[in-house]
Amino acid sequence: MWTPTGNPTPRESHLESDDSLQRNRLNQIFNTALVSSRADAKPDSAGEIQSLMETPAFGSILQSIQLLAGEQGISEIEAAREVIRTFRKMDQLWTEYLVAEGVERLKLSN
Repeated sequence: MWTPTGNPTPRESHLESDDSLQRNRLNQIFNTALVSSRADAKPDSAGEIQSLMETPAFGSILQSIQLLAGEQGISEIEAAREVIRTFRKMDQLWTEYLVAEGVERLKLSN
């Protein structure tokens, strides 16, 4: 109920508090479900890793590591770390870009 001063009545304050508690509880439930749903499908990680290591693409990665180590005069482990850091940074930047683009499209569609 609205009061002339614009302040909520004690009953409204209680309802708003209940709504806030309910929303917080539902937020927690949603976030828990979101995170746990990633764990529902447990792939055969070891088998998949082994299969990936046998692919020509992974062989190319290994060759690139050896090439980078030789060209830069660094150890192969250092070269491997550099390749992985570069790939992860590229992946992160593209993910951020695509998410931002998607959010922008959603804003424009409303």
